Amino acid sequence: MAKLLSKGFNNAVYALSSGEFSSPEKGEWVGKLFREEFSYPEWELRALKAMNKINSLMVKGLKIVECKKGDLLIMERLYALQPRAIDKEQRLIMLEEFLQQLRELHASGWAHADVKRPSHCCKGDGDQWNNIIPTADGIRLIDAGSAINSGDPMFSQEAQKDLADFCEFAKWFVGDVIPNKEMIPLLKKWMGL
Repeated sequence: MAKLLSKGFNNAVYALSSGEFSSPEKGEWVGKLFREEFSYPEWELRALKAMNKINSLMVKGLKIVECKKGDLLIMERLYALQPRAIDKEQRLIMLEEFLQQLRELHASGWAHADVKRPSHCCKGDGDQWNNIIPTADGIRLIDAGSAINSGDPMFSQEAQKDLADFCEFAKWFVGDVIPNKEMIPLLKKWMGL
């Protein structure tokens, strides 16, 4: 198995070398290893593929490969930027684009339902935002394992939670360059309040 990149609540993500996985699609890939019986790689891949058709907010899901240790969900590799390396104006643009794409997912019948990770999954400051990856191409979301579609009775509630989590993330993402008193009017504007 390739180099461990991260370990989540139920799964681990590994960087895949070119010799371990080949794809006709260009790019670098990671494998999310599912070992727990309550993990559903097929659902996550189906959700990723559906959301990938809407916009580029979600990490791109490719396929599931069976291996000795469990099922491996093959996904696009994202390279995270340190928020402090992004200037204030760019961060605000990234947040507006993130919100627009999140709303597009909701309008198309999908809620991420795990934008902010539960506190029992977090180790320190900022860990609750591990499913949000600022990249050179904008803010991206990973981990569609909790995603739900509009057929789920919890859809409206989870879509609202996604938006509330966005507001909390926005404050954290720009908190070192924009005081809270300036951020609140921006959030109200973005949320249509």
